[in-house]
Amino acid sequence: MLEAKEMDGTRGEMSFKIEQDAQPFADKFYASQGWEYHRVGAHDFDLFVSGERVEEKFRPGIYQDIGIEILQCMKDIANLIPKALGWFYTEKFVYLHYFMGCGENGIAVLYRIRWSDFVPWLWSWLNVGRTMKISVSPKGYGVSLQLLIPISEIPSAIYARYELTKGAANSEQQRLF
Repeated sequence: MLEAKEMDGTRGEMSFKIEQDAQPFADKFYASQGWEYHRVGAHDFDLFVSGERVEEKFRPGIYQDIGIEILQCMKDIANLIPKALGWFYTEKFVYLHYFMGCGENGIAVLYRIRWSDFVPWLWSWLNVGRTMKISVSPKGYGVSLQLLIPISEIPSAIYARYELTKGAANSEQQRLF
């Protein structure tokens, strides 16, 4: 069963402004870890980090799920146009870097997901009896369709979580990167 949610313009979608604002903070984080990085802007991945192909996704808030784009343009898929497939099918990378809490002031969290382990897990997780949450976003390259995967259900061996914030004295989060 699918549970649909129309996007509010931010949840689950990559905003080009958010990406532009957050990439310098991501770069600082990579440098702080001693990871060499090189942005290439390739069609099927975003950059090399320590020699590995990486795809980056940025979300403004901190959510309990990650959005996996299945269809980039639902209209084009009806016309059998190959570019309609989402990055789940078209990108070729080793790691998915899924940043949350992104904006012009920094980044709060990074989920570094090993893609070769995630994809087989996802296919086994998607069983007939599961209630799925999806998002429909009219922004970007077309009306896209994303599966919303609860982070709590992803095996911890598949990803690493990096906290890019520190607690301030008044218990608010202060962004490090």
